[in-house]
Amino acid sequence: MNVRVAFDTHAFVKRLEAGGMSVPQAEALADALGDIVLQSTSTKGDLQEVEAGLRTELRVMADGLRAEMKELGLRLQTEIRELELRLQTEMKELELRLTARTGAMLAGSTALTVAILGVLISLH
Repeated sequence: MNVRVAFDTHAFVKRLEAGGMSVPQAEALADALGDIVLQSTSTKGDLQEVEAGLRTELRVMADGLRAEMKELGLRLQTEIRELELRLQTEMKELELRLTARTGAMLAGSTALTVAILGVLISLH
């Protein structure tokens, strides 16, 4: 692609010539500098190409992040369900132990009550 760059070689040569450089040397330097400027100048097409590449990379990254977030969400849901099941199991076990202890305490208090009544009856 042919790119035009605003570089006034004639004015550049005149400045160098005014500084004491010969015209052939000044012209050679102007040509060399013009080539350097031309090579280091980005065109609109170059920028559009870079932009398209960046947009593609961003889309790929966004898709990857969405997939990772979905996977993480599913893993968290699974872990939460597992925790809920464990808590329910532990709560049932505690309830059974509490029921057993309550039954034992009732049996013990009933036996104590019967024993006290027996003693009271025997005293009369």
